[in-house]
Amino acid sequence: MDREAITAEDYSQQPFRTTGMPILDSALGGGLPSGSVVYIYADVLSMAELLLHQFTQSRSSYYFSTNRRAEYVARDIRGFGLKTEDITFIDVNGEFYESYHREKIDPKVVYPNMLEFTEYHLNKILLNSSLKDVNIIFDSFSFYLNMNVNPELIKRLFCKIYDITKKLNCLTFLYGYKSAHPNNLENDILSSCDAVLEVDIEKTSFGIASKLLVPRIRGGVPITETIRFKVRGGIQLETTSEIA
Repeated sequence: MDREAITAEDYSQQPFRTTGMPILDSALGGGLPSGSVVYIYADVLSMAELLLHQFTQSRSSYYFSTNRRAEYVARDIRGFGLKTEDITFIDVNGEFYESYHREKIDPKVVYPNMLEFTEYHLNKILLNSSLKDVNIIFDSFSFYLNMNVNPELIKRLFCKIYDITKKLNCLTFLYGYKSAHPNNLENDILSSCDAVLEVDIEKTSFGIASKLLVPRIRGGVPITETIRFKVRGGIQLETTSEIA
């Protein structure tokens, strides 16, 4: 079906959304269930952010950049030969830098401000995207999990993200680093997400590769085989035992 010809009703009726990676879609039985909040549970060395970059190519995307300025993320995406024209960046990192480092705002104030900034833009997405097929991407959600604030504020943010994802019937990706957060809070978030993509790094006889597992997926079937990927002018995925 021509993307331009798809109506809002068509989007609302689609049971699955493509990830933009045919091998992953095939392993998932057609893609990720529509309206899913997906947690990317990754080793920080695995370059899992490249999966996020690839996800942006499947549809218009709202990209919350928390760890680096959005302009640098956009430059890296283009460096892999991917397009950024359909990406709307929300520069959380830039807002944080201006507030905390330049204006010298007290950390006790700046973190709640960042939560308000994020929720403001989420509300705008809900208002502006009700007739569109979109992704919402957080690179990374670890920024919020490590905030020195009442954990209930982070849970409230997650509930807003979850609610908006369901209302838009879109896909939302939360990128989180393994072993980098308070366990109770992270476990609460993981248990609430609709799907978990676990990414680790491994050494093989052919070098270093990242491996992807899908141990949890509501409305779908978890992947029973390992998907490995390497970066070679983009992302290359294989379901074979090794990447030659």
